[in-house]
Amino acid sequence: MQETIEHSAYTTDNKRAVKTYDLNYQKISLTRGVQGGIAMGAFLIVLHLVGAGDIIWLKFLKYILLGGILAVTFKRLQQILPDGELFKNAIIVGIYTTMVSAFTLSIISLAAASLGSEIGFHKFDIQSDSFANDLLISGVLFFETLVGGAILSFIILQALKSRPKGNRSI
Repeated sequence: MQETIEHSAYTTDNKRAVKTYDLNYQKISLTRGVQGGIAMGAFLIVLHLVGAGDIIWLKFLKYILLGGILAVTFKRLQQILPDGELFKNAIIVGIYTTMVSAFTLSIISLAAASLGSEIGFHKFDIQSDSFANDLLISGVLFFETLVGGAILSFIILQALKSRPKGNRSI
């Protein structure tokens, strides 16, 4: 979805100046979403390989990776977009990025389960011992990541929005 955003302002001589910004939400979201899904999947695989895959709070640390990718993406959008345009545009990018990350993580979950139960993900005492359970675990991961990423997007954007105009560092 290519979108052109027009930002108009009046110059000192009262002439209207229009500046346009072309954002390709699909490209940004696809790139960042795949990066997020691969990072979270690799993190979960490493957890399982070192024997810490059953520790629930460690599994939720994967959202730090997704949050970092979202924060970097939103910070870049903040530099490109004019004031007042960040939230409505970045929330779209955040949701798309989260959807791609969730889908990528689900695919990685199925791939890991097909390689063997020792690296297959486990979720809420559901073991990776049948294809039906693997699909269930992947579906739960998908929706968990979707909700977590949407919440993270909102929180990060609120933090960026509340920064004073002169200090925009995260």
